[in-house]
Formats: sequence, structure tokens, C-alpha cells
Amino acid sequence: MNTKLAEYRVNNYIPVRLEIMVKALELKNKYSELTFFDSIHIAVAAVTGITLITNDKTLIEIMKAEDIKYLDYSVVG
Repeated sequence: MNTKLAEYRVNNYIPVRLEIMVKALELKNKYSELTFFDSIHIAVAAVTGITLITNDKTLIEIMKAEDIKYLDYSVVG
């Protein structure tokens, strides 16, 4: 993994912890339209407080419903 991160010049990332996976599974069970990976992305934002940047309308609607911070980049600029 470190090799791939270095290849794409990723210097900072959030390791996926058990707390994040538990939240992801809760979200996936609550919202059947979420993919596994999308549930992880939203869970990272929910658990860490980091703002998720997306223009995916499904994710935005779920984050609104869950009161999770996001930035809709389709309306930026």
C-alpha cells in the first residue's frame, strides 16, 4: 500500500479503523443504495469530522440526512 500511495504522491491519509467500519456497516444497512466503498467514505467523514468533497447526489442526500459535512463541488466556482 505504501508503494501505491507514494506512486500517487499521497502524503496524508486516514487509516480505516474498526470504528469507521462499524459506522460504514450501519450506513450500508440503513441506505441500501450505498455501495460498500461509498459507505466507507461517508463513515470516514462522519467519524473524523473531515468534510467529504463530492458531486454524487445520492451521497449528498444521505449526508444531509445524517448531518455529515460535505462540499458539493458541482456548485463550487
